[in-house]
Amino acid sequence: AHTVDAVESFLSAKLGKRDGEMVVYYMSGVNPAMDDRIVKLFGHVGLRSYTTAGPLMQRIRRYKSEADIAMFQRAADISKCCFEQAFRATRPGLSEHHIFNVMEFEARLHGAQ
Repeated sequence: AHTVDAVESFLSAKLGKRDGEMVVYYMSGVNPAMDDRIVKLFGHVGLRSYTTAGPLMQRIRRYKSEADIAMFQRAADISKCCFEQAFRATRPGLSEHHIFNVMEFEARLHGAQ
């Protein structure tokens, strides 16, 4: 990943050294003004086309490392504790704010940030 200001020099350097077609992935459709700027930049540095990053990102997101799975499990375990504590603390007359504070305290108690 590169900042927009660094993209032109990065692409110019890479395009100057290429032996074949260079594949550039760009996620268009998020910011139309930025899309226009990037497409003009691609033309300026001689890049004839680019590939949308969406399908690639979807495929990558399907695979989770053991660390990812452990993190998701820990988050789920903490969430479970938060809701259990909120259920225990809930009674008539308490505000949402009070229940939120109970849940936030429980989350922090278990190491959530």
